[in-house]
Amino acid sequence: MFALGIRYLNGFVVASEPDSRDRPEWPPHPGRVFMALAAAHFQTDGDPAEGDALRWLEALPQAPTIRAPEARAGAVVTHYVPVNDKAIRQKKKKGDRPPPGLQSAPGVLRVRNARTLARVVLDDEIVYLSWAKADPSESIRHALHSLCANVTRIGHSSSLVQMWVAAPDEVGEPNWLPDDDRATVQLRLAAA
Repeated sequence: MFALGIRYLNGFVVASEPDSRDRPEWPPHPGRVFMALAAAHFQTDGDPAEGDALRWLEALPQAPTIRAPEARAGAVVTHYVPVNDKAIRQKKKKGDRPPPGLQSAPGVLRVRNARTLARVVLDDEIVYLSWAKADPSESIRHALHSLCANVTRIGHSSSLVQMWVAAPDEVGEPNWLPDDDRATVQLRLAAA
């Protein structure tokens, strides 16, 4: 058995379903967890052993079971964020002052777009993903341990996490099981 533990440090998760920014993603999709591990790999010089571990994890033939706490939808908040690749040129008139915090260069005003952030509030902050039939080698397990130590978030940058390779006795019984025939929720997976 192989398992990953995730502790959401703020007690909430900010992550949207891929087809609707207004719907929070819960439980965390295994594909999103894999992307967080891949980001940790590429942001820390890409140790080849960690790359091998990611390919091993990606190639596992079965989806993981998940033990995740109940979550209640939080407020969907709309923020207005600057768009980095668009700018509006302003003609400067004598005495004009730019709006505070919006000007990045003289005569350029950044466009601000609405961005919706869906969140869930957790009853407990720990989640486990486990693969019952997976048995990584010691080198793969060690590389995944190193990768987990470098993951700081899953989802939005405010969804801060601590992640680790979990011991089998700490995981407990899953409450989300993969089922291709009777699935009520579709979760994204990492696939080779």
